[in-house]
Amino acid sequence: LWSTCDSNHAWVEVRVGDAWCYLGACEPADVLNKAWFSNTSKRAPLVVAVAYGRLETDEEIYRAAEKYTIVNTTRWYSPTCRLDVLVESDDGRPLADKEVFLNVFNFGGLRPFALLKTDEKGRAHITMVIGDFVATCSDGGKFAVKKFTTTPGGRVSLTLTPGADDLPDGKFWLRYPKKTWEGR
Repeated sequence: LWSTCDSNHAWVEVRVGDAWCYLGACEPADVLNKAWFSNTSKRAPLVVAVAYGRLETDEEIYRAAEKYTIVNTTRWYSPTCRLDVLVESDDGRPLADKEVFLNVFNFGGLRPFALLKTDEKGRAHITMVIGDFVATCSDGGKFAVKKFTTTPGGRVSLTLTPGADDLPDGKFWLRYPKKTWEGR
């Protein structure tokens, strides 16, 4: 899902040396990292590449199973920020094995672009693009909803407490950088 318009897109990524590169799936180009979506891809909240099998890499693994590895390649497209999430009960106990959804405004509502699962200490993390987003999670019928902002090269810590965290009443903005990164 894009963070700047109601749409999404898939494309082909290839590993060349130590870098991930992209190409359009069916539009010809004479160089890598050049396609009709080049500017928009720099503002995607999360970009991943799927590899068959267990991939040995220094890249951040978004998800892995026996027959595939999903690599977080967002840093190859845009400045990023690390998000550290802690999910805890209202009495401060860490909540293990909880799903945390990261959401962007798209198609007229908040849509999840990433799913994190907390470890035994109630923690999860991800590297993502810059902007304003909403995190949600639940525990036994209690919900947490919290807006957060990521910053270039930063590290954001977010604590979610189901039953205690909710969006404030009224309006709020979700803002994303207007200027795209020229790194690619």
